[in-house]
Amino acid sequence: MEPHILITGAVGSGKSTLLRRLLASCTLSVRGFRTWPSERDETGFRSFFLSPAWETSPAGTEENRVGLANGVERESYPEVFDRLGPPLLTAGPGDIVVMDELGLMEENASVFQEAVLACLNGDTPVLGAVKLRGENPFLSAVRGHPRVRLLEIHLSDRDTVYEQLLPEILRWNREE
Repeated sequence: MEPHILITGAVGSGKSTLLRRLLASCTLSVRGFRTWPSERDETGFRSFFLSPAWETSPAGTEENRVGLANGVERESYPEVFDRLGPPLLTAGPGDIVVMDELGLMEENASVFQEAVLACLNGDTPVLGAVKLRGENPFLSAVRGHPRVRLLEIHLSDRDTVYEQLLPEILRWNREE
């Protein structure tokens, strides 16, 4: 059985947009996280932040910055993932866990990785996005998890995938 849904696709394919559209039809309480980038600074780097998935206008501060990247170089702060991530992934009956987006910056965040994999082993529905490219043992375990339905999207088929997944979200609502 594959009770969890993870979307993968190239940068800009609409993974996060698709997740937001699906969540708009979800009546479950949202738990989980989202990672999001700042604008590029004068050196070409972007900061990446971790925030609760339910926040509509999250703030980016040093407290929740999980890394920096410019497309070539990357610096991550696994201690921030390990401190902030696991409490966001704590869920119960009537919840859905959002993971937007799992990627390379979590590579050395072992406590966070354990919390993610515990969610995937559990029965609370997970809806998330995972980076298409890049390999490490954690991403391989997530993408290949036996309880995960992994779907690759492209900008051209995002609406089709939405129509395909919406009945699953509505079923999760009824099972609440």
